[in-house]
Amino acid sequence: VTVAAAVAAALPVAVAVTVPIAVAVTVPTAVAATAAVAIAVTVAVTIAVAVAVAVAVAVVMPGTNLIVPVVLWGKHAPTHCVSSVYLSRDQKTLVTGCYDGQICIWQVDPDSLKMTPRCLLVGHTAPVTCLSRASIIQDNNFIVSSSEAGEMCTWDLVDGKCRESVKLSQIHTNIQAYHMCNSEDLRLFCNGYYAEILIMDPFSLEILFSLSSKMNPDWISALHVLRPSSRKDDVVLAISITGTVKVWSLLGHENKQSEPIYENESKQIRCLNALSLNCCAYNQRTVLIVCAKYCQIYDAGDFSVLCSIQAPSGERWMSGDFLAPDRVLVYSTEGKGYLYKLPANKLRGRAIISSVPDHKGFHGPTVDHDSPVLFGILAHPDNKLLSCPPAMRFVITSVGGKQRRLLLRGDSAGVVSVWNVDDAAVPTPNQMSSHAPIVMTSLDIAWEDMNPSPVGILDQLNHPEEQGT
Repeated sequence: VTVAAAVAAALPVAVAVTVPIAVAVTVPTAVAATAAVAIAVTVAVTIAVAVAVAVAVAVVMPGTNLIVPVVLWGKHAPTHCVSSVYLSRDQKTLVTGCYDGQICIWQVDPDSLKMTPRCLLVGHTAPVTCLSRASIIQDNNFIVSSSEAGEMCTWDLVDGKCRESVKLSQIHTNIQAYHMCNSEDLRLFCNGYYAEILIMDPFSLEILFSLSSKMNPDWISALHVLRPSSRKDDVVLAISITGTVKVWSLLGHENKQSEPIYENESKQIRCLNALSLNCCAYNQRTVLIVCAKYCQIYDAGDFSVLCSIQAPSGERWMSGDFLAPDRVLVYSTEGKGYLYKLPANKLRGRAIISSVPDHKGFHGPTVDHDSPVLFGILAHPDNKLLSCPPAMRFVITSVGGKQRRLLLRGDSAGVVSVWNVDDAAVPTPNQMSSHAPIVMTSLDIAWEDMNPSPVGILDQLNHPEEQGT
């Protein structure tokens, strides 16, 4: 495809070619076009796995410089090996990024969670590794995407336009959107294959400032930003790939002209190549750090290990989060979620909603019954093998003032699955339960449900014997 721009193709019959400086024009035939100034667009044919999936033809309107791109989808859905997944807080939009750089926007029914693919965004040249919201305003329909090539884009989810794009030398592996004190809107806290933490504006994609390290500078493998209940400043807690935990305090007036911002505290712990770090939102005194072979609960005060959970045989942990002060959800590369109850003796003498590390027995010697107890598994009933690890994400949504906790999964077959974590979050005494997804869909399923099915002009390549007819 020879297009010097980002492309958003509505599924299954319309397309919009957009660049950050262009204005989309709607034409009567339901095809959105863009005046792409001084950009030569030739006839483009998109073929996936040697089978014609879609044909994109750029038509130059007579007597004008207006280029009208038209997409005709074939009867086979495009491949979509999911590498990242995102769900908006209002449960109306789901976004999946894939390994070939495409991004699919799904329209979601907030009540049933039924998903319908609506738009395919083509702008990245490498796997999409990060997807993040761009604004604290719930009705703000923008997201930010990042790829393994260092590309970042801000997308309008309504019309599929790429509002801003930039290519950085830094490659992100994680982006956390956070509303800082003294800031009108969200800031993006980014970490990855570089030694700093970058704080970026989600709309201009400008680097506002960065956090540096004095002690043992190395790549930051995971971070978490929070505002302690007893303080007015923001705290960034991060861990490097070599296991150095670092803490930065932010007052809200940091900018590019500021002096280098170094960590306030640091401590070496025995935790290499951490994949995720999450503070408990219910007491802010415990921290969950997930590595491939084990995950550990730490006391945020002195970073001593409270308990540890080994990955199931043949599986590797991906990430996890707290469901309550005494319960965690951890998910693996096999696409399964595991729910654990933390050791009961750690909670003796305290209400569960309190800061359990304050209990005098919290740091006591470990005994057999100190191990976390598995009480639930979130998995597909067929347990189908995957060709590569799925993308998974734990999200908290809010619809009609009611919060909902969901686990999302997008796999190598392009199947998107959703579990209702609330249904599984309460342990059943002396029983381990298994839970299937409440919703499953894919582009293939969406194509099969269309009647009549899309007919592309190259579909005859699928049946050479019919070429003469």
